[in-house]
Amino acid sequence: MQAVYTLGFLLAFIIARLSYLKIAPGLTLLVPYQSATETSRFVFFSQKTGLKLDAAFYAAVAFLFVLFIGWGLTRFIGVLLQDLTFYPLPRQLSTVGGGVLGLITMYVGFFLVLTILALIPAPSIQALLGHSLLAKGMVNFTPIPALHWWLQAI
Repeated sequence: MQAVYTLGFLLAFIIARLSYLKIAPGLTLLVPYQSATETSRFVFFSQKTGLKLDAAFYAAVAFLFVLFIGWGLTRFIGVLLQDLTFYPLPRQLSTVGGGVLGLITMYVGFFLVLTILALIPAPSIQALLGHSLLAKGMVNFTPIPALHWWLQAI
């Protein structure tokens, strides 16, 4: 069953990648963004880049919105395909494989949320990210180029 959820997440991720730039401009009036000032400090960005992160933020929110809708549809389809859990697989393969697929899916989700938080110029959020080795490691070393995709919107 976890394989169905992971494939659905992957499909939603691809659809989000292909469509987020079309949706992002429409979110500017719906989602508030705290504008950066010359005194704003970012953990992962220079001050010059930080002043233009609003477009990247809306691109990231659009990406996450499409991904969330796709993930919700995947979960709904998973409920309809509940009978798949009754097909026999070796217990160890089922347990370990499902755990690994679930871990990868959750890691990508946490990475995307941390990356969106890195775009927000709130001093408290930036301080939390700056003091977290886990957050810095995930944002800096995860091989998913989502941050670079979103920065292309600038």
